Amino acid sequence: MNIDFPNKLIYVVPLRTLANSLRQRAETLVENWEKAYPSSRSPVVTLQTGENPEDPRFEGDIVFCTIDQMLSSFLNIPYSVGRGSANVNSGAIFASYLVFDELHLLDPDRSFDTVLKVLQQVKGISPFLLMTATLTNELATQIQTLVNNGNYSS
Repeated sequence: MNIDFPNKLIYVVPLRTLANSLRQRAETLVENWEKAYPSSRSPVVTLQTGENPEDPRFEGDIVFCTIDQMLSSFLNIPYSVGRGSANVNSGAIFASYLVFDELHLLDPDRSFDTVLKVLQQVKGISPFLLMTATLTNELATQIQTLVNNGNYSS
């Protein structure tokens, strides 16, 4: 469809058990894809958590990771690679479709505020999606104001 859209997805969650579960579900879908379309290239699904650091440079096509792994990489202080390679991870984040799931589980004064700063930085560069079951209209409006204008008061 000639849409300029990233070929990589980074799916960010607050809990490693959730990252593991989502990764397993995605792998099942990819296996089904491979059976239906054996000659096509299948997406590579990876996991990056503190407990399972299998994709330290976010090289998979679909990367499931915990919020700490993503934020540390974005801030150029990744847990997963040395300081000399820190820019690789932040570059991967800027070149990806970012999905932040279960936002309501993030600490409002720490990781949530940092996610909001990330959104300010990636606006217009990386498409993103925020998902939660408990997002209030007020908070949705504040997030939209932040992303569009760069102003936010917590």
